[in-house]
Amino acid sequence: MGTTVGFLGSALLVLTAPLPPRKAAANARGFLDRVTRGGRIYLATPRLKGLLALNLAAAAGGAFVIVNTVVIVRSEYSGSEADVASALAAFGTGSMVAALGLPAILGKVSDRPVMVAAASGLALSLLALALWRAFGGLWPVPILLGGWGLIGLLYSAVLTPSGRLLRRSAHAQDRPSLFAAQFALSHACWLLTYPLAGWAGDALGMAAAMGLLGIVAAIGVVLAVRVWPRTDGAEIAHAHPDLAPDHPHLKAHGVSGHRHVFVIDDEHRAWPSHGYASLAPEFGESCGSVSGVEAGMIRREWDRFKLRVIWSTAGFVHVWKTEHSLHQWIVLNVASALLAFILPLTGLERGVLLMGGIMVLAAECLNTAIERVVDDISTEKRDRARQAKDAGSAAVAIMGLAVLAAWICIIFGLVARS
Repeated sequence: MGTTVGFLGSALLVLTAPLPPRKAAANARGFLDRVTRGGRIYLATPRLKGLLALNLAAAAGGAFVIVNTVVIVRSEYSGSEADVASALAAFGTGSMVAALGLPAILGKVSDRPVMVAAASGLALSLLALALWRAFGGLWPVPILLGGWGLIGLLYSAVLTPSGRLLRRSAHAQDRPSLFAAQFALSHACWLLTYPLAGWAGDALGMAAAMGLLGIVAAIGVVLAVRVWPRTDGAEIAHAHPDLAPDHPHLKAHGVSGHRHVFVIDDEHRAWPSHGYASLAPEFGESCGSVSGVEAGMIRREWDRFKLRVIWSTAGFVHVWKTEHSLHQWIVLNVASALLAFILPLTGLERGVLLMGGIMVLAAECLNTAIERVVDDISTEKRDRARQAKDAGSAAVAIMGLAVLAAWICIIFGLVARS
């Protein structure tokens, strides 16, 4: 009943909330441009790439709590539904404390140190609780509730400033697209951590699952620190070598080089890494919209992809024509794959065997590449040439032994299960 009332109240607030009148866009954008614009602005802005990495850290902590609290409280503490609610309430209370207290702090401290410190604390908390669980056994109930409250506080401290970052990273007309991109990309992080939390908790145990998600959170922190510069001022000095001198933007801000609040838009298509904000010649455009840059990038990447396919196919055909051993490995691969699907193996076991067979073929191609380079340098018999070829051959043999070892382990497991 309470949930129904809450949803009805939310719907009423949405219906009665005043919205500003929508202005018609001066330049109508194409469908692809509108769909991808927020994501392109997001991924071209260093602070937002840092936000995405911190979203991963927050999702790691949140996913463990949301997915595994019921299992931990009901199965390991023999608790009731009320106890589950108490544990989740501790997490929610921590989140509320951070959400209510953080605005005062952000008035004195910039977003980056607060968010990075919170994400670092979240990763350390997950790892510390995982170590306690692994070596000290079940957490005492006060530690469980306190730990969940701490995770909730740090989780909220990571996410609360995100709206500020998004608002300062785009013009008003681009903010809806940017917020939509934040929603999609942050949920992509949850799409990774949710199943990881559930699978690891069931297959590896709660201590290992918590430690694994702590590592994921730590990776997010490291990535954020690397992609989000410590100096993240609103105004950035830059130039527009691709714009005509009479372009309105240069008339307003100066031709040679200028400084103003910088966001990704039609005149600023890339973040200034060397003082240049447009980089249009790199994309084959003189001065156009982001959609023109996007189209140029798509064409360029598609052409590169086609060339990679052509070169890779030519390389494999060459190995097929010149190396009889590749024929043998392919026959063994086909036999291995057929046997893997005939026997009652698990999906993971079949995947390991198929991946191992493909890796053997890749090693054979690399071995052939080494031989061709050595022979291209000189066809004379030399010790180092022989050593290089022998090492390449050894790599193929080791990969083959790895697949054989996988087959032996899987067969023993199959016999044990039957």
